[in-house]
Parts: sequence; structure tokens; C-alpha cells
Amino acid sequence: MRRRAHLGSLCIPLPSSPAAIPQAAAMTETAAPPQIVLTRHYAATPERMFDAWLTPHTLGMWMFGQVADERVLGLDIDPRVGGRFSLRVERGGRVIHHVGRFLRLVRPELLEFTWGMADDGEDPLSVVRLELTAAGDYCRLNLTHTLDPRWAASLERTRQGWNTLLDALGELFPDFRGRRPGAAHPGAG
Repeated sequence: MRRRAHLGSLCIPLPSSPAAIPQAAAMTETAAPPQIVLTRHYAATPERMFDAWLTPHTLGMWMFGQVADERVLGLDIDPRVGGRFSLRVERGGRVIHHVGRFLRLVRPELLEFTWGMADDGEDPLSVVRLELTAAGDYCRLNLTHTLDPRWAASLERTRQGWNTLLDALGELFPDFRGRRPGAAHPGAG
């Protein structure tokens, strides 16, 4: 006879033998980490879009200052594979310090870097990958953020943050067809 655990209205069959328990635990440990995938199109070349992520002056024009009471304190970027970045802002009286390390830089088509908070330690486990491709008279940007599993509860808030930042990036590269800056191109995935 199989035992069952009742969690409210949810009924879950329990393993028939204790030997099955470690296998079930192993399955949860290998679950895919939470991920955000966003696609945008901008009226810019991939080269200009690539540089917008690596030039402190340009980065400061769109990545921060989009939230009320936010002030940029410092943007330090060493744009080379293995190079680190430090992005410090004050928001609502609190200092927020984003840090990371560049894993791959292939101009103008790929940027990949770790992303985290200074409190997370030397090498955050979260990775952001930007793929840039020319698509007619615009640049297609695919952003994939694979989150540190500790941030799973913040998935939607992180998605909203990236959407806000990508909208702000669109303000630097106004859309040539009258769509909302940075908006997904019709028919794009």
C-alpha cells in the first residue's frame, strides 16, 4: 500500500521505499535555475548597442537614474574578458552595489557577465548573456539572465527591472517606426 501526504487539497504519493528518497532529492538539486529571457529591437547598429553596455558615460545615461531618488555614485568598468565592473547607486538613501566579471566579449555580437550584489561575494552565480544581431535596419537584443537559485523568489521583480532598463536603453536609440522605444519588433519572439 502506498502512503500519501496531504498538503491542503494536494495529495502527493510518497516513495514506496526509503531508497527512493535520495533520488527524489537529487532531482530537485538538478532542476534548471530560474531564467529570464527578453528580446528587444533598437534603431542602432550592434556595434553601438555593444558599446552602450561597456562605456561608463553611456551606461550611466540609461542603466541608472530611472528610479525616483536614484543617484549614480560610480560606474567602474574593465571591459575585457576577466575584467570586473562595479556599479554603485544610491536609491532611497540606500547604497546598491552591483558587481560582476566579464566572461565573454565578442564585439559586436555577444556580452556575457556575472551579475550580483557586492554582498554576494567575489563571483556571483547569476549570469547575464546579451546576444546582438543586425536585423535589417535595427539591432535585435536577446537578454538571458540565469539567476542564482537564491534569487528565485525575486524572478518577477528582476524581470521588471530588466524591462525598465531595456526601455531606458531604448530612449538612447529612438525607434525609427514610431513604436515605443525598445519595444519588441512585430513577429519577434
